[in-house]
Amino acid sequence: MLVINLKHGETIRLNNDISINIKEVRDQRVRIGIDAPKSMEVHREEIYQCIQNKAPEQIK
Repeated sequence: MLVINLKHGETIRLNNDISINIKEVRDQRVRIGIDAPKSMEVHREEIYQCIQNKAPEQIK
Protein backbone atom coordinates (compact mmCIF):
# COMPACT_ATOMS: atom_id res chain seq x y z
CA MET A 1 0.00 0.00 0.00
CA LEU A 2 1.26 3.44 -0.92
CA VAL A 3 0.80 6.01 1.86
CA ILE A 4 0.96 9.70 0.90
CA ASN A 5 0.80 12.74 3.18
CA LEU A 6 -1.20 15.61 1.70
CA LYS A 7 -2.27 19.08 2.77
CA HIS A 8 -5.54 20.91 2.13
CA GLY A 9 -5.89 21.67 -1.58
CA GLU A 10 -3.37 19.07 -2.76
CA THR A 11 -4.34 16.42 -5.32
CA ILE A 12 -3.48 12.82 -6.15
CA ARG A 13 -3.75 11.80 -9.81
CA LEU A 14 -4.50 8.20 -10.87
CA ASN A 15 -3.85 7.50 -14.54
CA ASN A 16 -5.12 10.29 -16.78
CA ASP A 17 -8.74 10.41 -15.71
CA ILE A 18 -9.02 10.16 -11.91
CA SER A 19 -8.07 12.81 -9.37
CA ILE A 20 -8.55 12.88 -5.60
CA ASN A 21 -8.44 16.33 -3.98
CA ILE A 22 -8.20 17.14 -0.25
CA LYS A 23 -11.09 19.56 0.36
CA GLU A 24 -11.06 19.94 4.15
CA VAL A 25 -9.22 18.60 7.18
CA ARG A 26 -10.94 19.05 10.55
CA ASP A 27 -10.25 17.14 13.77
CA GLN A 28 -10.14 13.45 12.80
CA ARG A 29 -12.07 13.88 9.53
CA VAL A 30 -10.93 14.51 5.98
CA ARG A 31 -13.26 15.61 3.15
CA ILE A 32 -12.11 14.61 -0.31
CA GLY A 33 -13.34 15.32 -3.81
CA ILE A 34 -13.09 12.60 -6.43
CA ASP A 35 -13.18 13.31 -10.16
CA ALA A 36 -13.64 10.07 -12.11
CA PRO A 37 -15.38 9.00 -15.32
CA LYS A 38 -19.13 8.48 -14.92
CA SER A 39 -18.61 4.89 -16.06
CA MET A 40 -16.56 4.19 -12.91
CA GLU A 41 -18.41 3.46 -9.68
CA VAL A 42 -17.04 5.20 -6.57
CA HIS A 43 -18.31 4.07 -3.14
CA ARG A 44 -17.31 4.32 0.50
CA GLU A 45 -16.02 0.94 1.74
CA GLU A 46 -19.11 0.15 3.85
CA ILE A 47 -21.41 0.85 0.89
CA TYR A 48 -19.24 -1.28 -1.40
CA GLN A 49 -19.41 -4.17 1.08
CA CYS A 50 -23.22 -3.92 1.24
CA ILE A 51 -23.40 -4.03 -2.56
CA GLN A 52 -21.11 -7.07 -2.67
CA ASN A 53 -23.23 -8.93 -0.10
CA LYS A 54 -26.55 -8.40 -1.93
CA ALA A 55 -27.93 -10.72 -4.55
CA PRO A 56 -27.75 -9.21 -8.07
CA GLU A 57 -31.56 -8.85 -8.26
CA GLN A 58 -31.53 -6.65 -5.11
CA ILE A 59 -29.17 -4.08 -6.62
CA LYS A 60 -30.78 -1.20 -8.53
